[in-house]
Amino acid sequence: MNIYVGDGAKIRDRIRNNHCTGNVEGSALRKHIASNLGFGITKEKRPSGTTRVRLNIPNPKEGENNISNYLQTGEWKYLICETAEIAEDFQFYVIQNLFQQPLLNVNMGSWNARNENMYLAMLQELQNCISLNYQETVNIPMLPGVYLFIHKNQPNEI
Repeated sequence: MNIYVGDGAKIRDRIRNNHCTGNVEGSALRKHIASNLGFGITKEKRPSGTTRVRLNIPNPKEGENNISNYLQTGEWKYLICETAEIAEDFQFYVIQNLFQQPLLNVNMGSWNARNENMYLAMLQELQNCISLNYQETVNIPMLPGVYLFIHKNQPNEI
């Protein structure tokens, strides 16, 4: 099932470092999974002025490991885009036009309707590309693009 659609200027880093091995502070996807699992999230200001975001459970590291394991057992599809701006815009087209809507996308931004024909072709290409497991994502280029995370289970079924 389609779980999440995202974009990134360097999608390999986004998938591998922010989502699959990161923490809730650096990944909206990880925050959505945490919420789906019933984990609370705490936010506190650091002396530097930035906000620290953590899982609000007795053992946050264990929760982060559960999220990482879930993400590493799913599959990833991706499509390289000409620019990061096109990737960001195309992401919202994908969210709104996938046959099976993504489960965890909550930000439904608008997209440029002038690009609809191009985006329709790109969506078909994204849907038809091969799914990669976590180990294979190391071969994704460090370029702007859109990715689709697919998993046989919803996060709350792990």
